[in-house]
Amino acid sequence: MPYRTGFCSCFEDMQLCCDVFWCPCCQLGRQTMASQRMADTPSCLHCICPFCCPLVFQFFTCYIRQNIEQQFAVGESCFCSFLAAFCCPRCSLCQTGRELVLLGYTPGGTCYVPTLTGMK
Repeated sequence: MPYRTGFCSCFEDMQLCCDVFWCPCCQLGRQTMASQRMADTPSCLHCICPFCCPLVFQFFTCYIRQNIEQQFAVGESCFCSFLAAFCCPRCSLCQTGRELVLLGYTPGGTCYVPTLTGMK
């Protein structure tokens, strides 16, 4: 089963899109927790680490995509996850965030209150 929303469909959920744009590191941490089926508890580690080493953000984004692939059989190769995470990590986070919401694992939001019916 492939991703149910497109890679460049960031505006399907404007709240998530704005959250990824303004607080990408926090959204990264929230999605990491949601992809591991853990409670929405933001971690300072996810917010601080990417500022210490910029590539950490892309690696975490790739990790989330691979974790979703392994747990929910999305059907994406490791190479495609790598390309998505390193070419446009924000688009990647929007796509994985939407997929987690559709799977019922809402990652939570920093700039908004998420709902399972947030997408149109």
